[in-house]
Amino acid sequence: MSRIVIVSVIVCLVQAILAEDCGPNAVHEEHVGCEPTCETPKITALCATAPQLGCKCLPHFVRDKSKNACVKVEDCPNKGCGDNESYIQTIGCEPTCAQPKVLPRCAAAPHMACRCHEGFVRDKTHNKCIKEHDCPK
Repeated sequence: MSRIVIVSVIVCLVQAILAEDCGPNAVHEEHVGCEPTCETPKITALCATAPQLGCKCLPHFVRDKSKNACVKVEDCPNKGCGDNESYIQTIGCEPTCAQPKVLPRCAAAPHMACRCHEGFVRDKTHNKCIKEHDCPK
């Protein structure tokens, strides 16, 4: 009986020592593999990372590798986006001066990118987001 108590205490101590402080919006898990990041917020079925003991972001949060913290995707670093644009998860093509109405059959795959805010189009000549009426003629 005393051996069971001693083993239980040792197991609890080892777990306490191994458990790291994961920070806000994260939990410690035994089988952490690929997790969403600011660069790749959607994990595909093809994950090359072997599961291991560690911290994992809670649902609806992604890993900001620059801070090693779990944040909402909208709180990811801006990645150098200019005025009138944000770094967001995007699918498809964005409106441009040459093509202000995006075609529904655009084949771009989901990815993170600087995207013009609603009501703006990309001027590819200067790589800036401007109002459509300000596009060069």
